[in-house]
Amino acid sequence: DLESEIQAFESEDRRRAREEKVLKETVIREEVKEIVRLFYCDICDKQYTTDGQYQEHLNSYDHHHKKRFAEFQMQQKAMKGGPSKDERLKKEQRRMDKEMA
Repeated sequence: DLESEIQAFESEDRRRAREEKVLKETVIREEVKEIVRLFYCDICDKQYTTDGQYQEHLNSYDHHHKKRFAEFQMQQKAMKGGPSKDERLKKEQRRMDKEMA
């Protein structure tokens, strides 16, 4: 409430300075978010805030175990020789088209 009263009576220079400050803070927040995204592990679906935490995670047993398991699952899918994801989607689309006709 007090902030809105101050804004109502502020000068043009002060308003411009306030808006620039808000813009700079927003840009900084977005840059920090982008940097923190670098510390995300897709395999484990975990987010870390520092490089040290992220590196420690990458060297952990838990991460290596999940990585090996994911690789094993991909090998099993490849060995089955079943339809690829694209082929399954096309088949599903054809089935839906037949139902609509």
